[in-house]
Parts: sequence; structure tokens; C-alpha cells
Amino acid sequence: MPSDAHHPDAHRSSDASTDERRVERLNWLGRVVYASGAVHRWSRRAADVLHERTTTVATRSRKAFYDGLNPDIDEATVLREEDASSSDFRSE
Repeated sequence: MPSDAHHPDAHRSSDASTDERRVERLNWLGRVVYASGAVHRWSRRAADVLHERTTTVATRSRKAFYDGLNPDIDEATVLREEDASSSDFRSE
């Protein structure tokens, strides 16, 4: 069997070891792995955003709760109370 050294593309084997891969050249297994990696990265980013927002809401809720327990804050007072008969939403 002849050696591949005489083949015109024999020198490309060392150049092919670069980290760049083309999606168009992947086989079905490579495409599945590539797609699952993309889904994993997206879901991880979504989970990070969800975690940040949840933490922010929890922190604000905790602060509001403990501010409500502050003895220096007076109880709520009703400034104005509307009469139910004077409302615009009358049932007919």
C-alpha cells in the first residue's frame, strides 16, 4: 500500500489540529453534541438570570418585612375612604 506522504493533502494533518471546528463539517454525533452544548449554555444563562432576579426579590421582601417590624414606624392610617354607593361601578 502506498504511503500518504505523496498525497497532495498529506501536509494538512498538522494544520487540522487547530481548535476551530466548522459546524457544517460535523457528523450527526458532532451536531448532537454541539446542539446539546448550546442548549446547556443557554439554560445555564437562564438559570443564572432567574437566580439573580429571585435573589433580588427575596432581598427586597426581607427588607420590607423587617422594616415593617420596626417599632419606630407608626401603624397605617386611612386618609380617605370612599363610600361604596358613590363608586362608578354600579351594578344594574
